[in-house]
Amino acid sequence: SIADLKLDMDEKPGGKARAIDLFRTTLAKSAFSSPAACVETVTNRLKRIASGQARGSDRDVSALEQVRDAFSAVTPELYQKYAELRKLLKEIKWTGRDKRDRLVIFSERIATLRWLHERLASDLALPAEAVATVDGSQSEGDETIQKALEDFGQENAAIRILLASDIASEGLN
Repeated sequence: SIADLKLDMDEKPGGKARAIDLFRTTLAKSAFSSPAACVETVTNRLKRIASGQARGSDRDVSALEQVRDAFSAVTPELYQKYAELRKLLKEIKWTGRDKRDRLVIFSERIATLRWLHERLASDLALPAEAVATVDGSQSEGDETIQKALEDFGQENAAIRILLASDIASEGLN
């Protein structure tokens, strides 16, 4: 488990473990978000270690590669949070067919939003345009975000599910 992960980078010179490890917190938050977010976090850390921008021993690299591989192996069927989301939608009989029936799903992690965007429409038998994403990483900027939000509020628009990062809660209506 992430909590049991032993990394040499946790040790300060002199052998004292740091009280608060930012990377471990980031790793745990990403693991709680989605397997895709965890894989992205670990992959980015491995790149930073390889380029010399972050500390990490060969043992750390091996341990992180094992974490990355384990989370990469999590399929949508094995991803419990996603299974629970789909189960909840089934229980409330949400199909996305009713023009007025819309969902907003928030996630702090862009990788989680991308993962959901790739799967929700097909898994719920909706057209691709029924799922829209708004997040701070969009190169098109505020106009695209504003259009997606406006379309989401229009009954005749195709959007049924809006996937949003924290950007959608920052002064946007």
